[in-house]
Amino acid sequence: PIPFGALDGKPVDILFVLVTPSSRSHLSLLSKLSAALHDEDFRTALKRRAQPELIAAALRRVEARFATPGTSCTPA
Repeated sequence: PIPFGALDGKPVDILFVLVTPSSRSHLSLLSKLSAALHDEDFRTALKRRAQPELIAAALRRVEARFATPGTSCTPA
């Protein structure tokens, strides 16, 4: 963990870097990441430093929810 001086006082142990070709794609990806972080399975896989395949599988499940009409990206 790295002490970044966060408002909650907790050190940062997961960091995402987004490299995108435009502001629009950056905001789109940031939105999807934000929604994905509401998913308990995805967060747990990240926190436990699961194998990349397990993290990717959790993310694919979240993405499948995004693609299903009438479903929410955030928890109920």
